[in-house]
Amino acid sequence: MSADLQPSGTQQLWIFDIYAFAVAGPLMTMGPVGDRIGRRRLLPAGAAGFGAASLVAAYAHSAETLLVARPLLGIGGATLMPSALVLVRSLGALRRRPPWALVPSVPIGFTAPFAARPVQKGVNRAHVVTAGFATAVCGYAVLPFVDTDDLVLVLVACGVLAMGVTAVMSQVMDLALGAAPVERAGSASSLMETGSEFGGALGMAFLGSIGTAVYRDGVPDSAPAAAHETLGGALAVAERLPEQAGGTLATAAREAFTQGMNAAAIAGAVVFAGAAVLASVALRRVREEADAENAGRADLVSPSGV
Repeated sequence: MSADLQPSGTQQLWIFDIYAFAVAGPLMTMGPVGDRIGRRRLLPAGAAGFGAASLVAAYAHSAETLLVARPLLGIGGATLMPSALVLVRSLGALRRRPPWALVPSVPIGFTAPFAARPVQKGVNRAHVVTAGFATAVCGYAVLPFVDTDDLVLVLVACGVLAMGVTAVMSQVMDLALGAAPVERAGSASSLMETGSEFGGALGMAFLGSIGTAVYRDGVPDSAPAAAHETLGGALAVAERLPEQAGGTLATAAREAFTQGMNAAAIAGAVVFAGAAVLASVALRRVREEADAENAGRADLVSPSGV
């Protein structure tokens, strides 16, 4: 994307962020709409809109076009997520199915049931959520030690981070949907997704700004303006320079980018550590009243089987 569309650093950050902001806005509306008109009607409409916006994004010839397509994708996604989540929840005979039958992706397929098992055995959900945040902190804690050529270490750290976040999200999803009556499930789902998307966008903007600031500070002042915007821009400029000067710029840009990632990872670890403390305090006294009321009713079992 950086090579073909040549976005500036600000455009690149917004290309990532604007989708989540666009999703978060209509989500609160789409949940109740699905409750009223029927989720099986809303879901195909959202899928069609999402598909059309995907085609625009896939064939975008400029960063500006992609910036227009991304919020359209978000609006389409906002119509999909609440309906899809509630339809999965309302599938019959969930209690008789193993938890991993509910989750398609491999990382979630292992992590979500693993996180649900202690709750099924009576462990306070606050402890499970806190452990998930702590696991994510461990993933972030590895990234500050990454160098420019440590791809394997980056992948391992991201995997640990993803496992922690998945454990947290699976338990939050159970809390949100388990506490809502069936007729308000779409609203509960949209509220949860709104918080998730909006928080993710804010986090990406916050951590991305830290990484961008550190990156720009690390690029030599003598480098062309394009090299100060993104790593892709710096590498593109380096290819057009003489071999020695280009190699020096490319090395400096990679080191600056890695330093930016290291700084963002430290900030992310601090945020998740704070979230772990907050979860341990705020969720400790949460009682699963909805689970008790709905005991024995298979159609109201939470998505992870709890």
